Amino acid sequence: MCLGQEQLNINRTMKKILHIASNKYFIVSAIMLVWISFFDRYNLVRRLFRDGREYNALKTEKNYYEKKIAEIKKEKEELLGNNDKLEKFAREKYYMKKDGEDIFVVEK
Repeated sequence: MCLGQEQLNINRTMKKILHIASNKYFIVSAIMLVWISFFDRYNLVRRLFRDGREYNALKTEKNYYEKKIAEIKKEKEELLGNNDKLEKFAREKYYMKKDGEDIFVVEK
């Protein structure tokens, strides 16, 4: 008797599932979910994998530029605090000179 009751419950459950699965709204929703997940231009696979790699690359680039900004700010503070260093920087980087001086640039 117990086996027959279990089989009857399984049949009822299967009928409910088939009834829900044959509903036109369920079918359209399932098709849309599959479309959005795999075939759309901004699909789920792209967002999870490709965009994740791009995000990590951009994070690395951001860290690099933050370090560069910190170095430049430190250099700026050193230059603005000392006129001798400012003069040396201007001569080395921009080839500035005093009146009456000649500059010779030697490149390797």
